[in-house]
Amino acid sequence: MRVTATDTVMMSGPNSGIFTDTAGEKPGGNITITAQDIRLQDGASISAQSSGEGDAGNITLTARDTLVSVDSTITTAATRADGGNIRVTAGQLTLLYNAQVTAAVGVGEGKGGNIDIKSGVAALFNGQVRADAFGGPGGNITIVADGFLADPASRVTASSARNIDGEVEIRALVTDLSAAVKPLTQDFGQTALLIPQRCAARRQGRPASSFILAGRDSIPAEPDSALPSPLAPVWREPGLEKGLRAYERGDFEQAVISWKEAAQGFERDEQHLAHSAARLYLGQAYQALGQVTKAIQSLDKALILARAAGAPLHMAAALNSLGNAYTITGPVQMAKQHLQQAHDRSTALDHMGLAASIDNHRGNLWLSQAQPQKALAAYLRGIDLAQQADQKVLAAYLQTNAAVAAQQAGQYQDAASRLGEALLQMQRLAPTHHTAYGLIQIGLTYDHLRQHLPKHNLLFLRQALTALNAAEAIAQTLDDPRALSYAWGYLGHLYEREDQYEEARTLTRRAVVAAQRVLAPESLYRWQWQTGRLLHAQGQLQEALEVYRQAVATVQSLRHELLHHYGKPPTTFRFTTGRLYFEFVDLLLQREAVISDQTQATRYLKEARHTVEQFKAAELQDYFRDDCVDAARPQAMPLDAVSKTAIVLYPILLPDRIELLVGLPSGLQRFDVPVSAQRVTEEVRALRTKLERRTSWAFLPHAQHLYNWLIRPLEPILSTIELETLVFVPDGPLRTIPMAVLHDGHQFLIRKYAMAVTPGLDLTDPRPLQHSKAKVLAMGLTQEVQGFPALPHVENELQAVKNLYDSGTILNEAFLVQRIERELRNEPFNILHIATHGQFKSDVEQTFLKRTP
Repeated sequence: MRVTATDTVMMSGPNSGIFTDTAGEKPGGNITITAQDIRLQDGASISAQSSGEGDAGNITLTARDTLVSVDSTITTAATRADGGNIRVTAGQLTLLYNAQVTAAVGVGEGKGGNIDIKSGVAALFNGQVRADAFGGPGGNITIVADGFLADPASRVTASSARNIDGEVEIRALVTDLSAAVKPLTQDFGQTALLIPQRCAARRQGRPASSFILAGRDSIPAEPDSALPSPLAPVWREPGLEKGLRAYERGDFEQAVISWKEAAQGFERDEQHLAHSAARLYLGQAYQALGQVTKAIQSLDKALILARAAGAPLHMAAALNSLGNAYTITGPVQMAKQHLQQAHDRSTALDHMGLAASIDNHRGNLWLSQAQPQKALAAYLRGIDLAQQADQKVLAAYLQTNAAVAAQQAGQYQDAASRLGEALLQMQRLAPTHHTAYGLIQIGLTYDHLRQHLPKHNLLFLRQALTALNAAEAIAQTLDDPRALSYAWGYLGHLYEREDQYEEARTLTRRAVVAAQRVLAPESLYRWQWQTGRLLHAQGQLQEALEVYRQAVATVQSLRHELLHHYGKPPTTFRFTTGRLYFEFVDLLLQREAVISDQTQATRYLKEARHTVEQFKAAELQDYFRDDCVDAARPQAMPLDAVSKTAIVLYPILLPDRIELLVGLPSGLQRFDVPVSAQRVTEEVRALRTKLERRTSWAFLPHAQHLYNWLIRPLEPILSTIELETLVFVPDGPLRTIPMAVLHDGHQFLIRKYAMAVTPGLDLTDPRPLQHSKAKVLAMGLTQEVQGFPALPHVENELQAVKNLYDSGTILNEAFLVQRIERELRNEPFNILHIATHGQFKSDVEQTFLKRTP
């Protein structure tokens, strides 16, 4: 049997497929399929069997691009004869997802068939490639590919129950899945060698450039974000249509290529309005890919061209898109300014459709500023305008965004009502990438509402499943892997929450593969993380650990992008991904607890500590947007190489317990205390509040509780070693209190040991500073400044520092940035002592130390 197709051969469902069979002595029929793509799913099968004395037929599958088998089988099977051979050739990808390729012999002396796979990438996720026999020798398996990726659940075997096993040969440039699931970690060069040089130059006041390794400015638009307005139809031109079709199906890379070519052609032919439209569309495609800087450059060009051509509609559309782009990168004022200018022009034009689009983007800007009430008002204005203009797509997007805003504003009944209307509107729209994203957003919002309106839990669960399944169907139709990844992943999350782990894992595997198809680490890490949780829930701790490692590595590759989201409130690195790191640490410590081999157990403890250090360094760099803040890491020495009389106490706060990692002369040890992170946080807050009342001892019970949790478990060991200094590496709420105040019921901790606090072992160099070489620059304010009260004791404090160290002093009127910079350039100070008012916020732009104005 031979099938030849110019496009795709698709088989779907348990009763679909291509089958040959023989019950006699002659060989079974062969199956040959040649096509651009070959796809099997949902139980489909290609089978060449022999139930008699004849050999099974051969199967030859040739796909110029991809062969994908999901929950399906490709099989040659013989009962008493030789198995048939299977040959698979795919130009780009061979994917077996919960699928099998087998050439087997059930009984008798027949030999297993051979399997040959030649592909750009061969990927197995719970996939099996088997050439097995019973009495005869097993068949041979040969896989030739640029990359061969297989998860732990996959199998490639050529075995015989009673005879010689066949041979398995895999020839591939990449054969390690852990490397493949970190798609953006490329070898760009030895940047670590450049950063210390640049940081040293900057400290000395010499000119220094910044080096940032980032392909994108932000995370591409995600379906749990506010929906942007659809493309403004400002110009219809055949040269733009190819890009429009690519954009609608979510192929933004192809849209960029098409519109760049169109823009160049229009520029060459001096078609200024068409050129402006091409630049406008190109900017929106760039933004969809997270390349916001390129988007703004293209949109600026579109605006210039529109102005030159005197085209007010094009100008308003470009201003609208520019305001939308600045919503991501800021400054916020630029976004507001461009959107206001767009609004003014749309009003002058009396263009209700464009005005509705601008209101949608204004609402998204308010939502990104955590002001859902203002966002909701903008969306409601936009809905009215879109309906008057008969803009059904835009009206559906606005209704969806309004439901999200109502939910964030705590108006849950209103949100539920709007979601129902949004779902009906979305289901009536043509299938596009953004329609699929809108349906995913609706599904997620229904899921969020379940906890706020529990009496509707089952109804909202059904609605969430309906929306997500509809999104999956659209994404399948479009072959849109970005949308498929989110649809499958979030469906998997729903099943995870209902404790249906096998279904959840199947869906999550599909989400991983879809994310890898388009190199989308922003979704990939979510599904790696989800896979790790599912494996852990099923008791597969070792497998879960490996997937968590992959997820952490993926996050490390895009941490510069994670804090810039479209249509979401500002966030922190800890809030976005901190739970991933600490869940991984939790699993590492669980694994260490059941390991009897001390060397291996220590390895897990060190990896746990290193993971927390990795998180702290990433958190610090992302807060300051500065790679020099941890420049000491490559030069820092281990503490035990510096001092034999100091130990390091590393508290890790986990949801159900405190883990204390202690660096002792005998090595790293751990102690667990059954107190939750929430309980510790409450105690720390109470201590801090009462500690500020200097005339009261009301803080003492809280100081004693913390001592009992953090220090008392260590006392039996501390009493056996020579200890002078206790080094704390606090995290979370513990960073907000002085550790010296901990109290054992008789005395403060500082009375027992010298104390040191460091934000991380790798963030500071523990080598002691020689007192004779210490040179201090002491500075501060004693006077009232801009509403901040006077600090009358600062002058005495700075004088005390001067008495102890060789120091320079800057006080009051002299406390200026220019003076500080000059002093640092002229003298090799190694300590800065600053006594002034300060404000510390999660946003570094709102963090400051007061100086003379």
